[in-house]
Amino acid sequence: MKLRNYLFNCFSLLVFLTGCGDGKENKVATTTTEKDTEESHKEEKHEENVLLDTTPYQSTEIEDILMQVPGKFSGDKYNELKVKELIDQWPKDLEMKEYYEQLLALVAEDYRPYKEYFDGVDTSFEENSAEPGSKNVDVPSGKKVNIQILFDSSGSMNGEVSGKQKMQLAKDAVQSFVSELPEDVQISLRVYGHKGTGSDADKSLSCSSTEVVYPFQPYDQNQFSAALDQFSPAGWTPLASAILAAGEDLKAFSEDDVENILYVVSDGVETCDGDPIKAAKQINQSDSKGIVNIIGYDVDNEGQELLKEVANAGAGKYETVSSQEQFEDFFKKEKSRLIEAWYEWESTNVDKVYDSESIRKDEINAKESEMRNIQEREEKRLEDLTKYIGDHLEEDPVDIRLNVGDRGRELRIYVGDAARNLRIELSDNGLNQRIETRDKALDERIRIREEE
Repeated sequence: MKLRNYLFNCFSLLVFLTGCGDGKENKVATTTTEKDTEESHKEEKHEENVLLDTTPYQSTEIEDILMQVPGKFSGDKYNELKVKELIDQWPKDLEMKEYYEQLLALVAEDYRPYKEYFDGVDTSFEENSAEPGSKNVDVPSGKKVNIQILFDSSGSMNGEVSGKQKMQLAKDAVQSFVSELPEDVQISLRVYGHKGTGSDADKSLSCSSTEVVYPFQPYDQNQFSAALDQFSPAGWTPLASAILAAGEDLKAFSEDDVENILYVVSDGVETCDGDPIKAAKQINQSDSKGIVNIIGYDVDNEGQELLKEVANAGAGKYETVSSQEQFEDFFKKEKSRLIEAWYEWESTNVDKVYDSESIRKDEINAKESEMRNIQEREEKRLEDLTKYIGDHLEEDPVDIRLNVGDRGRELRIYVGDAARNLRIELSDNGLNQRIETRDKALDERIRIREEE
């Protein structure tokens, strides 16, 4: 009985000890397995961290390529050693397309500024400069111009020059003058000395006579002719009063962008005791800054000197005509001047188009060359890294090489076509504008010559 109990106890102890030994071994095995799994997860996580987001680089369409963001190591940020260190950490089970897109995420260049430039090139040309103005007046460019003619209707205008009444000669000259002005110029006609007679009894009436017969407005041939027909040679010469009255007319045009010009048509000096020099200076120094020009018809030397002083006081100029032949010669010279002005206008604007075309073509060429250089640098880096990937994977990355080649070819085609098309557009538009400029100048020269 005692022996049975002893054997039972020994057997129980053996079972107990065996159970304790199995538990320890299981615990060690479990711990080892968990550690291996954790190390594996760490390795996978490390591999995932070195891979970049390739979403922007998945399209191979040229429009999408041009808008792709630059890679992490693009341009001057490129560091071959760091890039290869990252490649060494890449998993070896990716598709070739994925490796290619990872390379782009690393070294793709930024082509967005070039697309923006080529899309934004303006192939049109600036408008030509202002055309030569009237044959008798240089019209200020970029300003609103008001011109008032002050017409002398004193009795002396009934005299003749070369067998023709001075009044009629002056009217013809004025009519010709205003008909040549640009369409946007406003003109007005004020007459003076057109009432009464040259007698002392009518001096007061005549010296106070000055009247607007054609208010400020664009030139209308019929209306202006009718205004000229309203008066004939009559009385005295109230030149100062007429200039002062013109100053009142111009008060309504005192803005900074307005040019006010007076043309006094007269055959003599002041005869109404006024001071035309003072009047001319006053109007020129007023807010309207009126310029007083004088055209003298058959004026004696003393009268010419006085009228020149009036013009000088009004910051203007004096012109004189004393015969029909001189009158015709005067306008022939003015026509020659205008013809020459059209030659100069043509030359200036044609040269301007040539210069503008050349400058912009040089800019296009520079941008084309710059983009080509960047594309070549990108392609060289991709080719070198593709070879390195082949060594890393121990297989030929032919698909990556093909993608690199296709990308480079698409970019070269794009920049070549974009630059060439812009140069062609510039050449065509420049040629068309030069032809239009030359045709315009030729037509105007022919028109001017036919008027002689």
